[in-house]
Amino acid sequence: MVEPTSLDFGAIPIDYPAQWNTTTITNIGTEPLRVESVTLTEDGTGVFSFIGSIHDGRFLASSDVALGQPSPTSRSGIGDPAPHLGPFLLDPEEYVRIWVNYQTVTSEVDDYSGVIEIVSDDPFDPIFEVQLIASGTTCSMATTLSYIETLVAEAQGPLPFSESIPLNAVLVSSDVFSEHNVEDFSVKASEDMQWITVQGKVKDPDYYAKVTMEIIYTNSSEKLAVFDIIVHPYPAPGAKISACDSSGNLVDNFEIGGAVYVTGTGYAPSTEHAIGLVPDSELWLTGMNIQGLPGTTAQVISNSEGIIPPTLLWENLDTPGEYDIVLDIMGDGVYDGGIDPLDNSRRGSTGGFAIHELGIIFPLLLFVLYIGRANQRPRMGMSLGTRPSISAAKNAVAAPYSALCRSLPMTISTPSRMSSSKK
Repeated sequence: MVEPTSLDFGAIPIDYPAQWNTTTITNIGTEPLRVESVTLTEDGTGVFSFIGSIHDGRFLASSDVALGQPSPTSRSGIGDPAPHLGPFLLDPEEYVRIWVNYQTVTSEVDDYSGVIEIVSDDPFDPIFEVQLIASGTTCSMATTLSYIETLVAEAQGPLPFSESIPLNAVLVSSDVFSEHNVEDFSVKASEDMQWITVQGKVKDPDYYAKVTMEIIYTNSSEKLAVFDIIVHPYPAPGAKISACDSSGNLVDNFEIGGAVYVTGTGYAPSTEHAIGLVPDSELWLTGMNIQGLPGTTAQVISNSEGIIPPTLLWENLDTPGEYDIVLDIMGDGVYDGGIDPLDNSRRGSTGGFAIHELGIIFPLLLFVLYIGRANQRPRMGMSLGTRPSISAAKNAVAAPYSALCRSLPMTISTPSRMSSSKK
C-alpha cells in the first residue's frame, strides 16, 4: 500500500525555503515485499528531489550521518538528492517513508509536476505511481504556527508566544477575525521588511488557543497577497481520546459484530482532526505510521466547547484483537510523541480497546455448567470417600474457564447475552 498517492506542495513563493513532504510504502501482505526501485522523474526543472532521512538507514545520505539531525537535512542545505532508491525488502506490516524535497530554482512563476515510480513484486500493483504537484508564486502561503506541549504544560499563567514569517514585502494591513484563549495579540513587520512577527499570550495553557487573521501586503511585483494565520499550542495534558459506545460511555471491550465509537475532550473548538485506529503497539515512537485501518473513520470534528462527541469509528467489527486510537494533531500520518493524544491505557495491556471472539467462550461456559449440574445428581454406588476427588476434578476443569471469564470484563445474564464493561 502506498499512501498518500499524490503529493501537492501547493503554491510556494519564489525564493521561499525548501519544503518537504512524504509518502509511505507499507507491506500489508503476509509475505515479505521486495521493492526493486523507487525512481523520481520530473519535468526537467529540477524542483523535486529525494532527500536522505535520518529515520531510515536505507536512505541515509553520507552527509546526513555526520549531521545526526532527526529530520531531512534539506533545511540545512546539505541533503543529498537521490534519483533512484532500492532495492530493499519490507516485512509484513513494515513500512518505509520516502521524503521528497521541493525547491524553486528559477525566478519565474510556473506550475511543476513529477512522478515517483515504485516497482515491486506486489502481485496487484507491481508498478505504482505517486504524482507530484507544485506551483511557484509571488504570494505568501497559509501558515500554521504550533508550540511544543511541554512548554504549555510547564507555563505558569499566560504563555507568551512569538513567531516570525518570511515576508519580503511591505506590510499594508492586518485584521484579526477571531480570537480564542488569546490576549495581547499583535502583528508587526521588521524594519527591513523581510519578516513579519506575530506575538501574544495564551490565557490558559491547559486549553487550545486560536487566532484567525488576514494579512495584506505588497510583494516585489507590487501585487496584493492575502493569507490566514492559525495560532495554537499543541493539546495540553488534559486532551484525551477514548473508545466509547454510541452514548459516550467509555468502553474497553467490544463484541464481534458491534461498533466502536470515539470521544475526546480538550481540543480546539469546531476543528476537524485526522484520527487513526491501528493495531495495538507495545511501544509508541515518534514517526510510527498511524494511518487508520481500511473501513475506519479518518476524521473527527470537535464541537464549540472543544469536545469530540461520540463519533462512529468502526462498525460491523469482524477482527478480534487489541487496538489503539491516535488523534493526529499534525495531520502528517505519523505519531508525534508528546503531541498526539493516544488511547492505549487499557488496564492490564497497552491496547486502547479489545475485540473478543465470543463464539468460543459460550461452549466453554456451557460445558462448565454441565459438569457442575451433573455433579449434583445422585450417583448409584458412589461412596462418600469418592466425593472430594470428584469435586476436585470439577474444580480442576472449571478453574481455567472461570479464570478466563474473570479476565473478560463482562456480565452474563443468559448464555446468549453479554454486556461490555466501562472504563
